[in-house]
Amino acid sequence: AAQKDVFDKLGTHPRGELRMALAETYSRLGQADKATEQLKAVTAELKGSKYAAEAAAWLDKPDAVRQHNCIGCHAAK
Repeated sequence: AAQKDVFDKLGTHPRGELRMALAETYSRLGQADKATEQLKAVTAELKGSKYAAEAAAWLDKPDAVRQHNCIGCHAAK
């Protein structure tokens, strides 16, 4: 909610991290419909990114435990 006014201006990394964190949170809260909504938004808005690939993998396994780790600046190399 805090970023809703600038959300469409966020780059791939901040937008991907925010949406994936929301998807994970909703999943952990048992709100699968909201988690799915976030994952579908990632695949639509961030096509071709690592975020879209991860979101698509989560959508393919809806019953899996979801845990996202930062892609990019915090990722292990």
